[in-house]
Amino acid sequence: MKEYIKRLFSLNKGIDNPDAVLKYVEENSYFMGASAWTLVFAIIIASVGLNLNSIPVIIGAMLISPLMGPIVAAGFGIAIYDLDLLKKSGRNLLIATLISLIASGIYFWLSPFKELQSELLSRTSPTIYDVIIAFFGGLTGAVAITRKDKGNPIPGVAIATALMPPLCTAGYGLALQNAQIFFGAMYLYIINCTFIFVATIIIVKFLNFKSKVFIAPQRKKIIKYSLGIITIIVLLPSIYFAIMLYEKQKFIISSKQFIESEFIENGFTLVYQKVHYNPSSSNIIELAFLSDDFTEKQEDSLSKTLSRYNIFNTKLEIKSNNSKDLMNMRNDLMNEVSKSQRLISYNTNRLDSIFNYRSLKNYETDKLLSNLQIIAPEITEIGFQDMNIYYNDTSSYLKPILIYNSKNKINNNKINQIRKLIANNYGKDSILIIWQK
Repeated sequence: MKEYIKRLFSLNKGIDNPDAVLKYVEENSYFMGASAWTLVFAIIIASVGLNLNSIPVIIGAMLISPLMGPIVAAGFGIAIYDLDLLKKSGRNLLIATLISLIASGIYFWLSPFKELQSELLSRTSPTIYDVIIAFFGGLTGAVAITRKDKGNPIPGVAIATALMPPLCTAGYGLALQNAQIFFGAMYLYIINCTFIFVATIIIVKFLNFKSKVFIAPQRKKIIKYSLGIITIIVLLPSIYFAIMLYEKQKFIISSKQFIESEFIENGFTLVYQKVHYNPSSSNIIELAFLSDDFTEKQEDSLSKTLSRYNIFNTKLEIKSNNSKDLMNMRNDLMNEVSKSQRLISYNTNRLDSIFNYRSLKNYETDKLLSNLQIIAPEITEIGFQDMNIYYNDTSSYLKPILIYNSKNKINNNKINQIRKLIANNYGKDSILIIWQK
């Protein structure tokens, strides 16, 4: 059993020749000519995806991005003590980072749409979970690179570790001169680079790749401690952000429980609520009710009950029905409705695309071909499939399309017979028939 488990998880099976691996790593660490242009194109695509809040476009950009190459090469350089490879890959990573920031910054500066989308915002507050993703993504990538058959993991690693989006978000911060967005996104990028780098070192060391030069034990120890210190420095802020995220979620859940228990269950009609989480000063819970005004004494009494729900350092504000409060609430609600409508429109278009894609149907064309040749023997080949027909940039519908090959175009009488046959056998009344010579 022990031997079976050992064989099951052995990384030595399928490993490539170390020289071939090193050559592959070096070749993928350079940004010259085509690879530099590929990076620019990928950055622009990712920036457009973030600007439009389009996840498929962002994923596409991550798949073609060559950014991971120099990070992995730097990990190899440290692991096998190849200082030339480390210097070259470090320089290439710096060049790639600058190119990415300039390209994305120019795009967002020129773009007429400057709104901070959710996909941009999600890259500005990295947590320990981003560290975990980067580390295990780096392990996966390093293992895949050392195989003879590189396989499918590498594209998946490119998506999971997401090096492109934080760089584009940093470019967005530069374009808008927003330091908080810029540094938040750059911190996520540094996390991804650092932990892919560390994961690569671990795998290369585990697989016992030979050192390029002899390094004294004392110097090895210095390198090890330096890496440990850098890793801890990068890691600590992410732990803090994770704790802050947990505290925020806990506050929101407790606030919902408070509102439900103290107001909804007691018959009050809630028409407005807004929860502000601000740990640096004090949190605020804003509420308004239909035709219910609360006295100052009642508000004080309700504020005292907050502690029962583990809500502390929080101010309860119950809006009265005066014109000023009503106008402020109206403006807030209109802003929320506007955001929701844009989000609904975006998600509806995405769902329509996904539904239409999954609804595409390939039919048994070989069986259909023999049936059609009974009607029109001159048909030599056919293709029959449901296809998306777009009538504007975002909307489409499915239509069955039959394409046939024949020396001459089939007459209308045979076309009508074909339509009838397809309607009876496939339930398709409306079909587009195209002749291809």
